[in-house]
Amino acid sequence: MDSWPELQDYLAAVRFTLIALSSVFFVVDPFAAIPSFLAMTESISEERRRATARQAAWTCFFVLTIFALAGSIIFKIFGITLPAFKIAGGLLLLLMAFQMLEAKRSGTQESIEERLEGQQKEEIGVTPLGIPMLAGPGAISTVMVLMGQ
Repeated sequence: MDSWPELQDYLAAVRFTLIALSSVFFVVDPFAAIPSFLAMTESISEERRRATARQAAWTCFFVLTIFALAGSIIFKIFGITLPAFKIAGGLLLLLMAFQMLEAKRSGTQESIEERLEGQQKEEIGVTPLGIPMLAGPGAISTVMVLMGQ
């Protein structure tokens, strides 16, 4: 009987981890970035393409980690409460969901100008692939809200 509270804590941690990982994965939506990635990297070698994909993934990881760790500090600096941010983030995610239902890529993650600029740039791993296509406003607000909980 003494281990029952410990087991409940463990199950709560596992539940939160699964919810957090799935939330971040679906908001980042790496599969939706594949067509843009292929269009922007059509003229470079396979090895360079892999390096660009790795750079974009690491950029996304570091940006989301920084915002997850510094989110509460940012809230305090600007005087934002967690419930207010949850409402704003929820509205942002709702708008993105409506665009997904229409089979459109969100304008908050990528615009036509960014895609065209990406085709002309030498290094596209950080921008526009890493930020804002992968680590966009929706993903940043999601990690900040999850860390606030």
